[in-house]
Amino acid sequence: MNSHQNPLLKSIADNASADLAKLIEEGEGDILKAIHNSESEAQLQETTPKFKLSYSISIDLDHSKFTCDLSWSFKQTLSTNHAIEDPNQAPLPIEPEE
Repeated sequence: MNSHQNPLLKSIADNASADLAKLIEEGEGDILKAIHNSESEAQLQETTPKFKLSYSISIDLDHSKFTCDLSWSFKQTLSTNHAIEDPNQAPLPIEPEE
């Protein structure tokens, strides 16, 4: 690390890094279960599984403390595609088949 790093930011970075590893270890079973469920659900829906693991650091300046949060979720997406007709394009004449 840079020896000129601000002591406050270094403390936050060091503690938050350790907390991330600890929180992942503590939540390992639930996280893996959620990943498995997202894969299974995506297969049923014939979609691509998307899983999000988020880590945030919230600093409370009034009380000189910070909180680290780990959260996870999976996203399902169903979609359809449609061509958008150009209103400036005249329709092409279609001749009936004989």
